[in-house]
Formats: sequence, structure tokens, C-alpha cells
Amino acid sequence: MLHTDVVQADVLADERRDSGATVHRLECTAPLSATSTMILGCEARLMRAVTHRPQLLFVCGPGQYLPNPDTIDGFDEILMVTTDNETLEDDPADEVDAVLAVETPITVAGVTVADPAARVLRYLYDHARTVRRYDMTAGHYEAVTQELIAATRVLASRISDNQATWLIDRAKTAPWDLVPRHSDLANADPCQRHGLYDHASELFAHFRSAAPKGIKAAKIYKVLHLMRPELFPILDSRLAARYDLSAKQAAHAVNVCRDDLPTSKYAYWAAIRQDLLNNTSALAAVRDSLTATDDPFIVEAIGRLSDVRILDIITWVAADNDSTPSPEDL
Repeated sequence: MLHTDVVQADVLADERRDSGATVHRLECTAPLSATSTMILGCEARLMRAVTHRPQLLFVCGPGQYLPNPDTIDGFDEILMVTTDNETLEDDPADEVDAVLAVETPITVAGVTVADPAARVLRYLYDHARTVRRYDMTAGHYEAVTQELIAATRVLASRISDNQATWLIDRAKTAPWDLVPRHSDLANADPCQRHGLYDHASELFAHFRSAAPKGIKAAKIYKVLHLMRPELFPILDSRLAARYDLSAKQAAHAVNVCRDDLPTSKYAYWAAIRQDLLNNTSALAAVRDSLTATDDPFIVEAIGRLSDVRILDIITWVAADNDSTPSPEDL
């Protein structure tokens, strides 16, 4: 029996499934009865007899609802996962009201967000655990290590132990010297030959070009962001979808100025970089507003987050944006 968090449990469950185990997932929204636990054990024994596979039980729920593992038999392994959210002593409502009074709009991926500071503030409160375990460690690693990989898992990287070993080994020969620690995406002009943009591309390609099955771009980005937080965005499928149109437009511009590069359909880095440049003053205003809350956690967090990450957060939480492009603008 193992007590763990949701992210790590997902990784372990995937590993067990890949190795041939049958994974049973149970969401506990109320205490389990003795009859329910007995039925679970019977089902596990039956499944083992039929499939000859190990049986894993993955139990998730608030701590007060998780069953005593000693009352559940029939499984080869049990993962107990508490989903209790981290709570904060203070209600952020007052701070949100203060931030709203001094907002400066930001445009990300062609969409205007009227209250970026309030959205970042809400994210920091709602995802305090992620901020502490992932964002507050960014930029402090000398090499890709097991500790760094563990930090990515809180952001649901789902990097398995085998994948972590490959990433750590691959990182030992990566051209880190091409990209200094405080390299900034705003300075990575894609039209400059042999500049930061090309060097960052070489570093990313070092991992992407040799990546084994299961290690896709999003996992690499979550590692590289921790190593170079001011340069690499956390480019996953959701962020890519947000930037679909902007990345196509940026690709056209890059294709024109860089005839030495293969023609590309999307240029996500270039699109995100342009938003950084266009929102320099607005991002500074977000930092000023959040620093003014005088909340020690918020002040520390905003001091650690790069502009790339702040823009990423605003893009992620902008599901209910104030304005969207009209058909004439597309």
C-alpha cells in the first residue's frame, strides 16, 4: 500500500498498466461500506483468475473518506490518494478587489483580457501547491535531476521513471552553454541568424529529435522551463490551440525573413515572443499590482515567475475572455 499524490499516482498507474496490470480506479465521495470493500476484493480475485494479471486499486478522495487499506483484500497493490485541496488562511477576495481597481488589459493570442492581474492572483491562490513545488523551483537547477523531474509531475507531466532516466541522461550532453541561464524569449529574434532563437531551437531539438516513444514536446517543455524559465514556454496542446492563428501568422513572417530554415506552418515561440514584446508595460503593471497585495506568498511567487510564465497563466485562465476576434479579423 502506498500513499501518494494524484500526479505521482497517475504516473505509477500508467507504469503498472504498461507492465500488464489491471488498474481499478475508485473515487470516494463518501465513506465505503463493508459490503462495498468486500465486493471490490471479490472482483479483484475474479479478474486475476481470469486474466492472470496483477490487480492494482487506485483510490482517490478526501482524506476523511479514504478507506482503511487493511479492510480491502484481493489486490496486489493499493494506491491511496488524498485529493484534499491546499487551503489558505486568508480569503483572497479583498486582494482581488484591490487588484481589479488598477488593471491594465493584456492581449494574448489575439484576445484581450481586461483583468490579467486578478486572473493571475486567482491562479496563484487556487494552485498554490503547483506554484510552490514547480514555479518556485524554476531556474535553480544546475542539471536535470530526479528532483527536477518530480517537480514537473505536479504540473501533470506524467513523466515515468524510465522516461526520467532518459531525460536525465540526454541532458548530460545537451548544449546548455548555447543558452545562458537567464536567456529571455523576448530577446530571441527568429529573424536573427545564429542568435538566441537558433540556439534555443538547437537545445530543444537535442531532446525532441531523439525522444523515445512517450516523450512528446509537452514533457520536454516542462523540463526546459524549469531549467530556463525566462526562455521556454510550457507549450502543451492547450496553449498551442490558443496560439493556433497567431502561430500561423508568425510562421509566415519567419518564413519570409529566414529562407535558410525549413518552411514552417506554425511558429509558436515567435508568436508568444511578440505578445511578450507587445505587453511589456502591462506585464509590469501585473507585477506591481500583485506586489501591492502585501501577501507574502503572492509577493514571493510573483517575484519568482518569469514574464513567459505569467503570460502562460493568463492564457490558460482566459477561458472567459472579455473580447474575441471578430470573423473580419481572422
